[in-house]
Amino acid sequence: TLRGFGVDVHVYDRDVDLECTGSYRLHLDSNATDVLRRRISPEAYRALLASASGPEMFRQVSVLDQSMRQLVRIPNIAGEDDMLIGRIPLRTILAVGLDDVVHFGCEFTDFTVEDDDTVTAHFADGSTVHADVLVAADGAGSPITATLAGKATAEELPLHGLSGRTPVTDRSLLPSAVGSGPAFAIGPKGLAVFLSFHDPRTSVVVPT
Repeated sequence: TLRGFGVDVHVYDRDVDLECTGSYRLHLDSNATDVLRRRISPEAYRALLASASGPEMFRQVSVLDQSMRQLVRIPNIAGEDDMLIGRIPLRTILAVGLDDVVHFGCEFTDFTVEDDDTVTAHFADGSTVHADVLVAADGAGSPITATLAGKATAEELPLHGLSGRTPVTDRSLLPSAVGSGPAFAIGPKGLAVFLSFHDPRTSVVVPT
């Protein structure tokens, strides 16, 4: 989008490639999908739709017991344009045609404000990049925002978790509640499992 307005933009990502990313899936509300529809190519947006689950997969949030019996159902009003999409398909589709813009394996460490109010970004490998504007898009633990604020802007919670994905070949094996949204299954001693089923409209489609 910024390139379309003549702005010279570069993205520096500490991940080594598009598939090396944490977490799993994102919920994009109607505001996000509206921006994407207007700012990316029609082919790319169709690829997003084909790779995503629609709002029918986020109609509720459930709490289950250890036997997968539904204890609580919390309705969720999702917009008709909402989508649930995996981070890897999203990154892959949005990065098409940006090989000269997105630079991987660049771990940001610090920045310096120069006398002319420009900024120099420093990376772990000793390299630097000079720019007019530095945008902090590196998450809750961002060292950029921490430097600007003069303190840490996020705290770790005393919680631990494991995450994973597995293909589903027989939907009848799933708790019925996850067909309409995510669920927490709570067992003894406070242990819990978060369950979420991803059913894209078709197979993942990436534009060329």
